[in-house]
Amino acid sequence: MNLKKAVLVNGSLKYAAALLQILFSVILARIVAPEVYGVVAVTTVFLNFFKVIADAGIGPAVIQYRTLDNRDLNHIFTASLYVAAGLSILMIAAGIPVSVVYADQIYIRLFLWLSAAVFFHVANTVPGALLMKKKQFFQAGLRTAVSMLVSCLCALTLAAWGFGYESLIVQSIVYAAVGFFWNLFGSGLRTVWRLDTAPLRLIRRYSFYQFSFNFVNYFSRNLDNLLIGKRLGSMALAYYEKSYTLMMYPVQGLSQVVTPILHPFMAEYQNDREKIYRQYVRLVRFLSAAGAFFSVFVLWNAGEIVLFLYGRRWLGAVCCLRILGFSIWAQMMVSSTGAVYQSIGNTRLLLVNGCVGAALTVTGIATGMADGRMEAVSFFVMFSYTLNVFLTHWMMIKKGLGKSLRLFLWEIAPDFIWMACMAALYERFFAGVPYGWGLLAVKSGVIAFSYAAYLCLAKRCRYRAGRKQTAGKGGNINAS
Repeated sequence: MNLKKAVLVNGSLKYAAALLQILFSVILARIVAPEVYGVVAVTTVFLNFFKVIADAGIGPAVIQYRTLDNRDLNHIFTASLYVAAGLSILMIAAGIPVSVVYADQIYIRLFLWLSAAVFFHVANTVPGALLMKKKQFFQAGLRTAVSMLVSCLCALTLAAWGFGYESLIVQSIVYAAVGFFWNLFGSGLRTVWRLDTAPLRLIRRYSFYQFSFNFVNYFSRNLDNLLIGKRLGSMALAYYEKSYTLMMYPVQGLSQVVTPILHPFMAEYQNDREKIYRQYVRLVRFLSAAGAFFSVFVLWNAGEIVLFLYGRRWLGAVCCLRILGFSIWAQMMVSSTGAVYQSIGNTRLLLVNGCVGAALTVTGIATGMADGRMEAVSFFVMFSYTLNVFLTHWMMIKKGLGKSLRLFLWEIAPDFIWMACMAALYERFFAGVPYGWGLLAVKSGVIAFSYAAYLCLAKRCRYRAGRKQTAGKGGNINAS
């Protein structure tokens, strides 16, 4: 299976799962109160934290190292089960201090339930990675869709019976459990009684840097939720978290389709950096153009999106969504850079990149929190994400792949300029205008027309630049 076919197969099933998630979240948002979402958002931060610890960079290492045999994989899998059990106990214990910090005893019960989700997520690390290494993308996509369907049905049933907190928690547990057992039965992995640490020592350096990056990236991505929940309250956190989730739908809809299959393909020619670079440039052209469109669409239509999906009681999330939505382009641009670092075996540079990005994000969050408004946090988070695009690609293109940053930036600069022009147009003519379905049609028409015209112009400019570079350098061009 080639890369394009893998993207098509994996993408169709991932989009089916994403549509299911959106549909059920729309229904749940009309049943479950915003305050419940705010409380559960805090527990989700800790769930993701334990998932980061659990992976420990093992998943990418299983894909990258071609010398691991079935015996090695069985020992690594067994070690992951021990870690899963230990982290589940830690998750239960974490509920006590969290309940003290947030002054709510409900967290003890919620953390107890979520310990099951922690176990299944951790245990699924090796089976899931092995599925991707074998390029069984159809099975992986089908598993995601089925897991999402089953978990959402369970959550909706509980919500209809009046179980608010339980419905959101059970969704995480069922999704993780179905995914684990599905992957386990398809992987052929077995547990062993006497654990051999030799396979773990083989991948420890690669895994350590990958784990460190995940750890740093986790805190920079979740610090805003923790601080808003503590300082501004669960209602403000609910609005912010809902707007952030909406903003991530288009990002995940593309990046989670492409990124998981990018590493297995690139790992096959991990010593050919020229080929990796050419593949990445072709991918980034698409991600940049798509990200620019979604950023502008959400900026212009945030009010109508929230009103249509969640109803009037969630209109407090509109301002944050409009601001965070402008960072969709930035999020898409950096979404697949990790696969490049992994493919060239330079997870150390990935860690350095992650530390720089985390410093930017934490600085943005701290600046926004100093203002004391969730809108300010949203703005500075968006600004830090955008700045991180250029710093990330400077490291990856120049230091990791040894290519020209100037030529690479030419591939994405037109998209960024179009976004800025459309943002200025919105502020001039549409800012402050009341929401309306007729106005939504008008704004969408303006966006579609300007985007189509821009794509035609950008294509011509890139073509002319490519011809000039070819004439000046004898056809030796890397970035076009």
